[in-house]
Amino acid sequence: MRLYLVRHGQTVFNALGRTQGWSDSPLTDAGRATASRVGANFAALGEASSFDAAYAADMVRHGETAALILDAMAATVPLTRTAGLRETAFGGYEGMRTKALWRRMGEHLQARGDDRRVFDLPLRERIDLFRDSNPSPEHPAEGYAEASARLIDTATRIGTEHADADRVLAVSSGMSIIVLLDALGVAEPPRFLENGSVTILERTPHGWEPVEVGTTRFATGE
Repeated sequence: MRLYLVRHGQTVFNALGRTQGWSDSPLTDAGRATASRVGANFAALGEASSFDAAYAADMVRHGETAALILDAMAATVPLTRTAGLRETAFGGYEGMRTKALWRRMGEHLQARGDDRRVFDLPLRERIDLFRDSNPSPEHPAEGYAEASARLIDTATRIGTEHADADRVLAVSSGMSIIVLLDALGVAEPPRFLENGSVTILERTPHGWEPVEVGTTRFATGE
């Protein structure tokens, strides 16, 4: 079985340079166009003319993206929504401009005597920093252990429930897909995934194997 992990299309928050996490915003016109192209190109490029099952996180942006992909494919498979595919939770950083977020996190590092830059931190430390420097603890942020456990559990459940399937669609977010790749140990996780990028994992008797990571060819048709 191949799992097609798609990052949602561009959102209003993406266009404004704001952090989303478990907050939400709808797709822009560009985001909707990207999602439709991904669906059309799955069939046009001979990769996935149909899906045996389809999943999306339970946010507006994920549901919109998945529905547009399936519509472009004229697919009739039902869409299952699950919180397990959500982006990592960023707590009080959600809605904040990205530049301000990195500055606040850098200040937290300096305050604890760490002179490294945020972008120089390994992925696991960077995710934990969202939790440890959360400016609004009443809005919890996930650390690496919490986020990776949730995502692995979700991927395992999908793989088990559809063990006899050929192809399964799953629409999630950029950081959540990166964390999943790192936690599974199947690929060197990229630092960033484009909107509409596709990561393909194949389930084998030995676990998940990467086929493609973060490809944009379905979003561009090239």
